Amino acid sequence: MLPETLLKDIISFAYSDTDEWQIAFTDFLESLEGNEPTEEEIDQFETDYVFTRKHSKYRKTFIRLFVECYEELYGKELSRDIIALEENFDSYFEVLEVSKDTLTIKDMILEDTFEVDYPPLEYPITTGDILEGKIFTWKGTHFFFGPLLLYDEEEAKETMHVFTHVVRESYANATQSFLEYFGTNTIIFADRTELEEKMNEFLYWFFRNKTLPGVFNEGDSFTPVTFEEVTGKKEIGFIIDYSMGHIVVPEYGYAERLFSGEWKDVPDYEEMVKRLLYTDEIPAYFVQEMIEKNPETSVNLYSQFFPKIKTKEDLIDLFARCRRDWGRKPRREGTLFEE
Repeated sequence: MLPETLLKDIISFAYSDTDEWQIAFTDFLESLEGNEPTEEEIDQFETDYVFTRKHSKYRKTFIRLFVECYEELYGKELSRDIIALEENFDSYFEVLEVSKDTLTIKDMILEDTFEVDYPPLEYPITTGDILEGKIFTWKGTHFFFGPLLLYDEEEAKETMHVFTHVVRESYANATQSFLEYFGTNTIIFADRTELEEKMNEFLYWFFRNKTLPGVFNEGDSFTPVTFEEVTGKKEIGFIIDYSMGHIVVPEYGYAERLFSGEWKDVPDYEEMVKRLLYTDEIPAYFVQEMIEKNPETSVNLYSQFFPKIKTKEDLIDLFARCRRDWGRKPRREGTLFEE
């Protein structure tokens, strides 16, 4: 379980930015469209503010900002564990097995299983019950934190089974439609302008051809998607995957060229080599994919800067020591283009 003192330090760090808290709380109230927030909604907002929401200026979670400020104090190994708190995700979970201190549960959306610490609920949990809440990872173990709902009546459980089935179908439909439209799950766009243009063309086609009748009619319009976070960036990668959702990665195209041996075509490639190793601008999962796909050219690239790198294993070990997010796979956070 996450140490209580560390949890208090992280929460205190997030709430010390009073200007950002006011921005977040204002956005939260606006999302309610004039309705009074429930106690559960406030609890969810407070949890998301600390652990999930990205800072409006720095575009990073408070978890990541906390580590960047205090990594020297906590050390690299503990900092990796703290960063892993970003892996939190909301879902619906069916209880498969109950023991004294743990539960075995299945994510009803992605259908993988977890063993989690028994949550502090007022009512006992039994096999077949459904939980709705947020799961966190700490040192390889999983636990619930924040608001947690229990569905233990048969009618409510049946409703959740039907609902999650529909959600799974919608995720699969969006993923398959993207593959049908573009012919691949990874597209490289020159810049933000091209990314927005092509994504909105795809969405118009998707709503017209891949949604149920009546959802989108001829002449209807939709709110175009925008990607302010990649303003000024080039070679932007857009990746879609059923379990990872959609991910927008600036300079993904440049990284592909680097690892495939075309580094001389990449502007300031020496600087990018270092950024890939020491920052998380491109998620480690995709960096490792590129290395595995191009082991020889990847080793040739990094051996220019690190002469001791002789094999793919040497290079993987170097990244594992330098990247806080090494070994982590992105997990779907919602529907297509959902914030």
